[in-house]
Amino acid sequence: MQEINMMEFEFAQDYFEPIKKILRDAKPLIASSTIEDIYCLERYMLRQEGLNLNVLIDNNIFTRVVDLAKGNKIPTEEKKAEVYRFCCAVMCFFILGRFNIEPNIALYEKASKNSHSQAIEDLYYFRVADHIHPMGYARLALGLTNEFSNKEIQSAKKIIDGNFRDTEESSYGKLLDDWKLKYLHLLKVTALSKDTLEDTENARIFLEWITHDCSTSPGSIIFALLFFSPKRSSLPTMIKKINNGNPDTLIKGIKNAAWDLTYITKYRKLSKNQLEQTIWFFCSNDKLLKIIARTLHLKEGEKIETAMHSLINYYWGNKKGNKVYKYYNAMEMAISLDEQARIIHNRKIGFQIDQMISELESEILTLVR
Repeated sequence: MQEINMMEFEFAQDYFEPIKKILRDAKPLIASSTIEDIYCLERYMLRQEGLNLNVLIDNNIFTRVVDLAKGNKIPTEEKKAEVYRFCCAVMCFFILGRFNIEPNIALYEKASKNSHSQAIEDLYYFRVADHIHPMGYARLALGLTNEFSNKEIQSAKKIIDGNFRDTEESSYGKLLDDWKLKYLHLLKVTALSKDTLEDTENARIFLEWITHDCSTSPGSIIFALLFFSPKRSSLPTMIKKINNGNPDTLIKGIKNAAWDLTYITKYRKLSKNQLEQTIWFFCSNDKLLKIIARTLHLKEGEKIETAMHSLINYYWGNKKGNKVYKYYNAMEMAISLDEQARIIHNRKIGFQIDQMISELESEILTLVR
């Protein structure tokens, strides 16, 4: 491979390998195409003209780089600081590699909790963040500084001011159909979790419900199979404060988890519909999201059936896993029998989804009171 001249990129040679190491250690990237070494930054920097690299980032990254672009400091608490520095390493990597960063789902998530106008403000500051020199991010990532200098921020603002367009989106505050479906799925998961059924029964009921009474979504199915599994305790918190007696707190936790799954759905759509000479990446340091996304985005030659069987057996064990995999197979067969009938069924669910959400919310609120 051609040697990189760091002077050409105005980037200090000593910072190059440490930035790559942060990403290699965290493994936050998933690609729509098979890439021999996904963290080989040199390959992206020296790629042929015409090859577009696009990356969908999650809200955890978006929120922190926006915060820094507004002139705020990295928090002093060690765990929080570590997350910020990771996000800075990610941005340094993407800017050096000339990636196009897609923040839209993060904007919808932000607006769902605040407002459209707040999302527009955050979009502006994200564009500022996207135009800060990678050396600024490298210094933050490596702990040499705790904030961008005013000069770095103002230089980035000068680049985008006058060229910044708000957005063609009239309301980031609207609820996305993909999000509503994931929210409905997780309401059902939560309702089942309040019962005293065996774990395999919960898996069976959910898979039958999503097949016959709802619309399926691969990310939600994997989430449910992990959630009900005997090894759930080995995973990060899947729905925050699910046992909280405050209904508002519980619903908030379910909504947040639904946004996580929405990123996976969006990435699947983007990667399936990508143009020639385009590679889509998903970037997240969320352990659960990475497990789900990597199960769905297979390496060349792998089959989804094999990946699902392996996932189920790992989290359920051989005995229970065989039973759950039979339920999963029954679901797969049912939804593949008549494609046209399935399209009509899904359209019907789309018309009913608001009512279904309302009914499940009421059921859950009754269970926690």
